[in-house]
Amino acid sequence: LISCMVSPGYEDEDFSWAQVDQLLRIYPEQRSIIEKLSRNGSD
Repeated sequence: LISCMVSPGYEDEDFSWAQVDQLLRIYPEQRSIIEKLSRNGSD
């Protein structure tokens, strides 16, 4: 039995993708991880 609860409730209009360039500016030391996990990273 598995459950996943979200509070407050999830709304599609409240969702936004992270901006890779913004993450790289804020966390330059995490560049390899950000690039690996982003859609712009290598597959």
